[in-house]
Amino acid sequence: MDYKHKQLELSFDLNAVNENKDKRTIFIDILLTCMLYIVLIFIVRSMFQLQKIHFVSMIPGLMFIVFLSIFNQRKRYKYLAFIGVILLFILFYPFIFQGLLTILNDVFYAIGIHTGVILPEYMITISTEKIPFVANSSWAYFTFAFSVLFYYLVKYNKVGISVLVVIGTFLLQIIFQLQAHYLLNIMLFFLCLLLIIKKENSRTYTISNVFQLSSLLMLVVYVTTVVALLFIYPSETYEKNKYINNVSNFIIAKIENARYEKNKTNSFTHGDFTRLSELEFHEEEALEIVMDKPTSLYLRGFIGSTYTSERWEELHEETYYTNHGLFYWLHDEGFYAFNQLHNIRNILELDQVGETVQMTINNKNANSKYIYTPYELSSHYTNTEVKPYSDSMLHSTKWFGDRLYSYEVNSDLVSTYPTLASELYERRDDDKLKKYFNHESHYNSYVYQTYTDLPEQIEQLFKNHFELANTEEDSHIAYEKAINFVKSHLNETSTYKINPEPLPEDRDFMVHFLQRTKEGYATHFATAATLMFRYLGIPARYIEGYLVTPADIENVQDFEKISVTGENAHAWTEIYMDEIGWIPVEVTPPYYHVMAPTDLSNYPKGNVQQEKDHLSTAGSSGGATEPTQKIKEKDSDQPKEKKGGNDSLSISKIVFIIVSMLFMITIGGAVGYFIHKRMKVRKRNRLFEQANIDNAIMSLFSYTMFLLRYEGIEGQGGSTNTYVPLIKNKYGSDYARKFQQVIQINQEAVFSEHQTTPQDYQFVYEFKEKTLKQIVKSKNIFQRMKMKYWECIY
Repeated sequence: MDYKHKQLELSFDLNAVNENKDKRTIFIDILLTCMLYIVLIFIVRSMFQLQKIHFVSMIPGLMFIVFLSIFNQRKRYKYLAFIGVILLFILFYPFIFQGLLTILNDVFYAIGIHTGVILPEYMITISTEKIPFVANSSWAYFTFAFSVLFYYLVKYNKVGISVLVVIGTFLLQIIFQLQAHYLLNIMLFFLCLLLIIKKENSRTYTISNVFQLSSLLMLVVYVTTVVALLFIYPSETYEKNKYINNVSNFIIAKIENARYEKNKTNSFTHGDFTRLSELEFHEEEALEIVMDKPTSLYLRGFIGSTYTSERWEELHEETYYTNHGLFYWLHDEGFYAFNQLHNIRNILELDQVGETVQMTINNKNANSKYIYTPYELSSHYTNTEVKPYSDSMLHSTKWFGDRLYSYEVNSDLVSTYPTLASELYERRDDDKLKKYFNHESHYNSYVYQTYTDLPEQIEQLFKNHFELANTEEDSHIAYEKAINFVKSHLNETSTYKINPEPLPEDRDFMVHFLQRTKEGYATHFATAATLMFRYLGIPARYIEGYLVTPADIENVQDFEKISVTGENAHAWTEIYMDEIGWIPVEVTPPYYHVMAPTDLSNYPKGNVQQEKDHLSTAGSSGGATEPTQKIKEKDSDQPKEKKGGNDSLSISKIVFIIVSMLFMITIGGAVGYFIHKRMKVRKRNRLFEQANIDNAIMSLFSYTMFLLRYEGIEGQGGSTNTYVPLIKNKYGSDYARKFQQVIQINQEAVFSEHQTTPQDYQFVYEFKEKTLKQIVKSKNIFQRMKMKYWECIY
């Protein structure tokens, strides 16, 4: 009777415990689901910069999570709720749909300004003042779907799907370069690991588990988030780590070298000042060029548009995206910045200026990321795919770039551009030119807005160094005066040297060059000139590429191969001359006379002051005054200083970051696995020390049997006595006898109504310890490490 009474009491106690446990489980599920919901909603809002979305629009989703959790067992209520959600959609479909289009437009815009990808923009038919309300209403409706998803993940412990959601969220940030606030990313990792712990330890969900998990989370999240994501695209609220940034740029450069450069032909660094070293030219062939009428050319490769203290950067994706409408229209109208000189020649019908040349480039060892093009380009490039809506360099879209392409050029347009300008200004009122001037005026505005930008520090530096400055509003000083000033200043203050002092860490390149070393080669001179022209109000860009010089084509027959080696690599600056186009300007002393001089015989004449301001008598190879330049370590004025023996595409960043993410996820997974296993060991050890001696002995015996099986001792049949002969053969008779005693004590703990004694417990415990010690002793050091730190046997 007493036995049945105790059973009844125990039954009531268990029911009460289960009821409390269910309430605690529901509370924990609601808490985790709401936290996951809020964090992911805020991540999406932060990633896509959805400023119209107010936090109040999240409340319906939170309420739905609570409803689903509380009424989980009442299916009728859940069905009614889902029917209500569907009815809401039917009744308010026009508003929800317009709100969805508004949100999609914001999402597509965020993707576009970060990647340059052109996505459609949907027409919104509601009034402007209603857009925020409609967007929030639509967002609130679709949060129901998020709430159902997160409720399902948490309620049914779908850890695998949760991990995929987290990884997908981070991959979106990486691929589209849409970075959420780093604290949100940390919280997301934290919640994901909490879900893992919840699944594995649902019955022992204690503060100690949460504390250990939090510690692990903070470490893994910090390292993964900072190293793999945030240092590439830093938030405005913090600065990226310099060391990590340098490592990142180094790895990206190595990846791009492997993709695009077969053999290094020169030591130019595509505008990266941190990697500058002694100038080296190699004799290996960079380009093999065939022309039906050989002509000398500047071949543009890398074009630096944005100056930072450590490098020239390509034009940002946001600029491409925000101006894609302009370029789409200009290209549709036949206006291309790449062949502007050719267009002027054709419109003016100046057949006597230059001649058409068929040209094929076989890129042997030069960087295949760039399509090397001259200023005299007259046709579209063939046999290649390039990045659209770009007025600067042409990028190949292929993974390993392009190495064979053809196009047409007009010879001598750079050296004879004064003739084009003279005719253009004399015939300004010609109806044939109105369309061209209209197109050029739009492109001109874009050029001045984009390519006259100067960092505040550099602008202040030039103010302190130069007496000359552009003081006229909406204009600039004459090109001739500007070019003479830039070249004269660099000649007077700087020395050409092929092995200048490297750029120290945390120093601005321009400040270092102009104030400290005052020595360098083409990269230094071209960078200084580009920034000085911008300071004077003239749009300018930094160029790296190759020269096909008059000496290279001397005595070369039609269709004969022209070998352009690493010795032809060079860096120069180009300026935009109003209504004319981009013109190269040579500012590096040994190169003044390498290219053909500008033909000034047909310099514009007339009374229009604008004509004088539009042209430079200096031209592309330095027609301006050229003071004597001292060149260290080289007496010759030819650019063959040294012969050696021996940024960045978004895809390269994506590859690097994905690899980093996978690496960090692997590390985090390994650490998480280790912590999980160690927690199981800790839980098992607590079972050995529980107050109920019978249960403790059964746990000790079960673990001892596990150790024996781990050692390869497997009994026959279902009886533990079958282990005795095997143990006797391996460990001896005394050990086998003690094992039989342990079996007997365990059977008493399981089946006997009598309580086992502490002495029985101590005997079983010592036998377990002896067994473990025997097994560990028989292993080598690597096997022991595997047992303890990977398999977590003890």
